[in-house]
Amino acid sequence: MPVCLPDTSCLIHLDRIDRLDLLRALYDDVRIPPAVRHEYGDAPKGIEVASAPEEMLVRLLRRTVDAGEAEVIARATELDNSHAILDDAAARREASELELTVLGTVGLILRAKQAGHISAVRPLLDALQGSGFWMSDALYQHALRRAGEE
Repeated sequence: MPVCLPDTSCLIHLDRIDRLDLLRALYDDVRIPPAVRHEYGDAPKGIEVASAPEEMLVRLLRRTVDAGEAEVIARATELDNSHAILDDAAARREASELELTVLGTVGLILRAKQAGHISAVRPLLDALQGSGFWMSDALYQHALRRAGEE
């Protein structure tokens, strides 16, 4: 099973809608790098703080993404099987260029429905938007279609 490496955005917004449990429901191993812990605060229960990734790649990534995103991406390159949970477009681009498996918070919610951990995505998408999470109308509609909730 892959190691889940969520960025700060994912943690903050899942926390705001009281659904941090989805990370542990979907993954046996959830880790955050030190920069995400610094940005978020204490690691939520069941989430391990990973060791710092290789500094050279982090420095290169910091040219285009923030510290937490850079460490998530760098850490993911060091693992054989991982899912980087990134919402920022630039961070997702960087991770994709490194051929990493990338999901966003919305993708995580879709997986939770597919796995039977939630019955519908619409209430969570609405709660995310209410919590300050920005998503385009196109992404919202795409998620509903993927979930069969059009």
